[in-house]
Amino acid sequence: MEIDVIEKELIGLVRKRTTSRHPITLQSAFYQDLFLVGDDLYELIVEIVKRHGTSFEGFCFDSYVPNEATALWYWCALRLGFCRNRFPPLTIGHMTAVIERGKWFEPDTLNGRRSSN
Repeated sequence: MEIDVIEKELIGLVRKRTTSRHPITLQSAFYQDLFLVGDDLYELIVEIVKRHGTSFEGFCFDSYVPNEATALWYWCALRLGFCRNRFPPLTIGHMTAVIERGKWFEPDTLNGRRSSN
């Protein structure tokens, strides 16, 4: 499947699950920009596995998003400057690259964009 097709499909799947009104781009981060956490993000990953057979072995969910119970509190505290963001961005671009590769790999944490691996 071509990368442009994967990008458009992924953006469509995310659009169905996010409440964010921000545009969804390759640089959009699931948590920081789209507030996609918990069950919604888990269901998205399950849908990716069903559609593409992508393996998420080694993916540590809690490394990229807070748990659903504390996500809203953490997001508000972050926006008000009460805490620092400890979650590296997991972007649409990186998830597209994961789908294309067929298995999970860590994103380039220096810029949060699609890894060149």
